[in-house]
Amino acid sequence: MFHFRQPVPGFNAVIHTNVPVGSGLSSSAALEVATLTFLQQLTGKTIGSESEAAKMCQRAEHTFANVPCGIMDQLIAIGGRADHALLIDCR
Repeated sequence: MFHFRQPVPGFNAVIHTNVPVGSGLSSSAALEVATLTFLQQLTGKTIGSESEAAKMCQRAEHTFANVPCGIMDQLIAIGGRADHALLIDCR
């Protein structure tokens, strides 16, 4: 919520996941994206683009988990679609 920068009403939440260990998707990125999606639905406020949303999730991982991760896991968690490839240009 720190990086979301929008007023968030109080809520109770339980996190339940079926992201399998070793599936090739970072569970922390999946949790960050799920949390951001929840906050957007809760407040009606959206982040401008998928890349901006991924960067916000990445900042959360840097800030709170102290993990200097790249952006790939967040981008695929936000922009991935079944049976499609995702081009990520990190130049």
